Amino acid sequence: MKEELDIIAVTTGYDEKLLSSLLASIASHKGPCEIGVILIKQGEAWTNKRYPDLIIKNLHSPEKISLSAARNLGLECLFASNYKPKHVIFPDDDSTFDSSFFRVYQESVSSDKAYLAKILSLEKSEDYREYPKQEMSGSLELLPYVASVSLLIPYPWLKQVGFFDPKLGAGAQYGSSEDLDYFLRASQQGDFHFLPELYNFHPSRFGKYDRLNGQEIRKRFRTYTDGYLHVYFKHNIDKKLNLFAERALGGAVLSLLKLKFNLAWEYFCLYRYRKERMRSLRKQHHSNHSV
Repeated sequence: MKEELDIIAVTTGYDEKLLSSLLASIASHKGPCEIGVILIKQGEAWTNKRYPDLIIKNLHSPEKISLSAARNLGLECLFASNYKPKHVIFPDDDSTFDSSFFRVYQESVSSDKAYLAKILSLEKSEDYREYPKQEMSGSLELLPYVASVSLLIPYPWLKQVGFFDPKLGAGAQYGSSEDLDYFLRASQQGDFHFLPELYNFHPSRFGKYDRLNGQEIRKRFRTYTDGYLHVYFKHNIDKKLNLFAERALGGAVLSLLKLKFNLAWEYFCLYRYRKERMRSLRKQHHSNHSV
């Protein structure tokens, strides 16, 4: 494989079926793009021999580790290699791509700029969340649209930013928001550019709570909240937490309208938890800055 690539994808997971679908979507649609994948396989080892021209490195962690720890293994491997990609991306194991992503990349992406891709739901090809209708650029302005799977970061920027915060991400102390933290750190190198026509696919987040009981939902809600608040206070942008707690009330109302009473209660409890955590962190933050 050539050392000078358009894209290197760093991805991790322990579900062979999901990872195989991801690799197949890249191999089938990449077209003229030169792409390599650093795969960090967790749990039971397996070797994917179907895409020898795609896999740069197949790393193995025998135990399940956090998302950030796994990605950091991949970054460590990349930084120690001779590969020089234009951009690095971080697809989830259940992400997929079609030919449009790589066509738009070839036609519209500059090697010295960072980008945010849009995410479409895998089931209906609808916007994963509400996105801007036109191109835009910036840093904090784009924070509401950030997800790991949407980041395209120039390799020189990546080397400056370094590794993911090991405290953040699924399986870590704060089980979310490693993507927000990485985006904010990368934004110190320059603005990101949002292109509505650049997208990939991810399973819809709607309906996922139907398979969880109240305790599992509560744990997931609080884990996400703790990571999100940690990042906002870490980067001193907590003043931008407008309506963060109140959005949980919106979830409660929508759940009531759908007659999902247990979920509505969990959203109401989440509202109270967010208010309490924000109050506690602001008090702690103020005390630290007053010393």
